[in-house]
Amino acid sequence: MNLGCDTLLNVNIVKPLTSTGPILFRRYTLVHSENDNDLYLTIATQYGSDPIKYDEVYGQWAWVDGDVHVLTLFVLIGYESYEVSKARYELLLNKLPNDVSAIINGDCKFLEANQNLMDSHVSMRFISSHDDFNKTVYYCRVKEFIV
Repeated sequence: MNLGCDTLLNVNIVKPLTSTGPILFRRYTLVHSENDNDLYLTIATQYGSDPIKYDEVYGQWAWVDGDVHVLTLFVLIGYESYEVSKARYELLLNKLPNDVSAIINGDCKFLEANQNLMDSHVSMRFISSHDDFNKTVYYCRVKEFIV
């Protein structure tokens, strides 16, 4: 899948998940190539990296109530100095729109099969030892990123 700006998205869905379900335990790992021209999205029941790595975006669907879910994404900012954490946080903020788009559009058949998720919020959890960067932000709704 081409996301524009010469970015190529490679998607791998790992069984027992399919392109249309299930919602719960559907976990995303988004990895950037070294030059950021290629993105690799793995959709599986477990995250693709252990331990969690910097500059990778992880996510999963969280059930809220009834038919309401939230797509919760998270990134590791880290535990280094304030300056290093700030630089990493700002870099990830700049990449965030493209990363969210890659995850949502990389799983487009799933979203087509589960229309109730289109109004779901996308939250981004930044994990850091510094309070300025250790936070959760409600970023957008899924339907705002469908190409």
